Amino acid sequence: MSAPNDLILEQMQLILRERLLADPWFADVPIFYERIENLQSKITNSLAVMTARTDKVGAAIMVMSPVASTFAEAIQQSPLDTEQAFRVLENPVFNTGANGTGKSALALARRILRVMNHFQAAGFCTVLSTENPTIVPVEDPIAPLAYEVRFKYREADKARVAVCAAPTLSATSGNPVSVTITNNEAGASVYYTTDGTYPHAGNGTLYTGAVTLNYVNDLAMLHAVASKADMIDSAMAGGFYEQP
Repeated sequence: MSAPNDLILEQMQLILRERLLADPWFADVPIFYERIENLQSKITNSLAVMTARTDKVGAAIMVMSPVASTFAEAIQQSPLDTEQAFRVLENPVFNTGANGTGKSALALARRILRVMNHFQAAGFCTVLSTENPTIVPVEDPIAPLAYEVRFKYREADKARVAVCAAPTLSATSGNPVSVTITNNEAGASVYYTTDGTYPHAGNGTLYTGAVTLNYVNDLAMLHAVASKADMIDSAMAGGFYEQP
């Protein structure tokens, strides 16, 4: 199950696109985001071929994929500080022609700044604020002329996903060694491995009782992880045991 926070970055792209679509000033300009199928051909067409959305050509807007960094490294599920750009594309030859939008890339970029600056999607993020520089000319493989309008926001942090408590291990001395695993998360299953790989339901053994390990080259190993539906797996507990 995906928690709401897992969907914020994806959902924000859709929300920002819809906000631009709602502004009548953009009525004759196609607006895309990067998850659209056959994106390159759609952009190419919008710069030179009349589209279903408009009978104008020569310009398009792209809601770019976000770039995110953790707000606080010490917090396991830290909210993300996110950089969000809008790329405005223009083919001046078509855009200034009889069927062009008549709106330059720079004018479109300025309008995006007016519409988006200090916009907030309640429950999803803090207000959008500008990066500096804010409107930046960029090179684009499709359009002869392109600008990016750059913002930043911090995602809302109201839907953290619980993390399973790690199991604890205790071992008896002797050869072979016997390891007992204590499950510290009520209702969780504990899986273990003895080959150093990460234990989970598809790679490991469900713990049901003490595990007997034989030493190989004076060493034995066991690692365990607690797992429960709708929770993040625990840290990997365990390690190496040296032959006394």
